[in-house]
Amino acid sequence: MPDPKFSKPWHGIPRETIHWNPTINTDACIGCGTCVTGCSRLVYRYDYDQRKAVVVDPLNCMVGCTTCANTCPTQAINFPSLSTVFVLESQVAVHHSIEDDLIARKEQLSYQGNIPHPDRILDMRVAKLEKVNNRTILITLSPTKEDECFCQFMPGQYVEIIPPNGQWLPRAYSIGNAPQTGGSIELQIRNVAGGR
Repeated sequence: MPDPKFSKPWHGIPRETIHWNPTINTDACIGCGTCVTGCSRLVYRYDYDQRKAVVVDPLNCMVGCTTCANTCPTQAINFPSLSTVFVLESQVAVHHSIEDDLIARKEQLSYQGNIPHPDRILDMRVAKLEKVNNRTILITLSPTKEDECFCQFMPGQYVEIIPPNGQWLPRAYSIGNAPQTGGSIELQIRNVAGGR
């Protein structure tokens, strides 16, 4: 019987609609029990007569977890492709659900240590805003005069945009232009249907 605390919706998607759980190749299973004792979500039980692991509660399986397959000494455990999870993660509603959860549980999930951060947070202004097509805008950001000498951006780096009102989480964007004097950068931002 699936445990309600494990089979609750995954970022707003009903767990029973997500096809993510292990399957066991019984010919390859040597009955070591590593998966049975290692899974804290009780996906498996042990058949003491056949000396094999059995998947009993597949909905208890954490979406995206493959720990049991990674530790199986005979590679007898299989999962769907991780692309299954990536497709789910690309849904706007899932992004919103994760962001809402992070904001709602800030007290519980906040890291209190000191993570190394860039030496400086630069104050950039919108120098130019142009519509590329119906879904994409091109934003050119330029540093304020006092930050101009610190801006040496290169393609491959990213910038984190922090919303001024603090209502939503910051978003990271790749820098798309060649290095320019003065430290200006260009960001192509696509409007996702239903996105924030």
